[in-house]
Amino acid sequence: MKKLIFLSGQASCGKTTTLKMLIAMLANTNGVYTTTVKHLDSRSKSLYANILTAWQNGTTMPDGDISIVFDIDGILVGIRTEGDCLGAVWAAIDYFEKKSCDIGVLACHPEHLKRSLPCMVAPWSCYEIVDKISTSKDSLHEQANRHMAQTLFDMIMDAINLIKKSQQACNQKSSTQSQN
Repeated sequence: MKKLIFLSGQASCGKTTTLKMLIAMLANTNGVYTTTVKHLDSRSKSLYANILTAWQNGTTMPDGDISIVFDIDGILVGIRTEGDCLGAVWAAIDYFEKKSCDIGVLACHPEHLKRSLPCMVAPWSCYEIVDKISTSKDSLHEQANRHMAQTLFDMIMDAINLIKKSQQACNQKSSTQSQN
């Protein structure tokens, strides 16, 4: 089961910041899951370190876009933050395909979903669209981003658990068939 999760929202609503928070959350699963960075572009290494530092210190997320793939208990989860232009959305999906991701999470302007969604999701077995709405008060922006990052984190963990259950069921079925 391959799954795409689109974080959809207008430009400058906090999609990139939310996904950076999600990256920090995935990197800090505190031993509940075995999590390693599987792929990270060399130019993104310092940004990744700065994201983790900002998360730990509770400071503002650094500027810049990042593409990363985590191996979480054997399930590959890709995240790509750039998504306001259609080419970046297609590049994210291509990146997830090339890195054999089981789950891909990307920022996406809603206009791109209206025009190209059927083509974008064709190679994936399922997808979800999560709407990111900008808050009217700057003081609530950080809180809204954290809440959305937690929602995405929970969705990813649920998908990982479903994939693992599906894999276990397939393994049990294969084991039973080979014994007969």
